[in-house]
Amino acid sequence: MRHWWSRSARSHGITTSWHRTPNRGKRHAPILAARRCPQADVFVTVDSDALHEVLQPLADPRGQALAGLVLARHNRNGLLSRITDLWYVTCQMVERSAQSPLGSVMVASGSLAAYRAELLTDRIEGYLSETFMGRPVTFSDDSLLTLYALVRGRVVQQPTAVVFTAMPEELGHHLRQYLRWMRGSSLRFF
Repeated sequence: MRHWWSRSARSHGITTSWHRTPNRGKRHAPILAARRCPQADVFVTVDSDALHEVLQPLADPRGQALAGLVLARHNRNGLLSRITDLWYVTCQMVERSAQSPLGSVMVASGSLAAYRAELLTDRIEGYLSETFMGRPVTFSDDSLLTLYALVRGRVVQQPTAVVFTAMPEELGHHLRQYLRWMRGSSLRFF
């Protein structure tokens, strides 16, 4: 993968680097990128190669972040998968589509999101050491980055940037994911 990535980037005139580090969690990955590449304008978290569509809304200098359209890769693997995908797509196409013209999308999902680089570099310490009532917060990083972006400017949805992601197929996994999301929503509310 590393050799393919390097060759492909070179053939398209893209400067790239590859850094392998111990897994310290999702929050540390974009910070590592920001520290290793301080001249970058945008950092993207993505589960597919939708970069062209992702970068379109960031042509507007007021844009600080964007959310792509996230679909379940396995939406035909049973009733729970179908219901989850339907709920997820409905929320994105109705709720986020209504928030987007106002520049106020509330959460850019980590499966496909882009943020201006300064958003990360200006808030590294707060992002990595977030606490709530004295306890470290190790979840809801997508909503924290989106909150940082909203403070600086606009967050929009780009429905033509699409990613297929793995969604929970078992009820217990789905409930744990949903509980994490609701805990994050409650945390951001406070």
